[in-house]
Amino acid sequence: MDWKQKYKEKLLNVENAVKRVKSGDYIFIGAFGGRPKLIEEELINQRERLKPLNIAQSLIFGHIKFIESGMENYFRYISLFS
Repeated sequence: MDWKQKYKEKLLNVENAVKRVKSGDYIFIGAFGGRPKLIEEELINQRERLKPLNIAQSLIFGHIKFIESGMENYFRYISLFS
């Protein structure tokens, strides 16, 4: 099997990728203005299963749903430049 076939077998959609995240995990998303919005949305969709989830981000631009009121029960948000 060549590398291209192996690569294709490892590709996941966003929902299945987030299913690999476990409750209590520490994840780092987004760096210096780049944010994986689809992943952020799916983490929020799966928040009941993931709580508590530790999320670290570097420099943040825009609205972050992880820090909205009520989300503190699901996510521990860590800003590296606060």
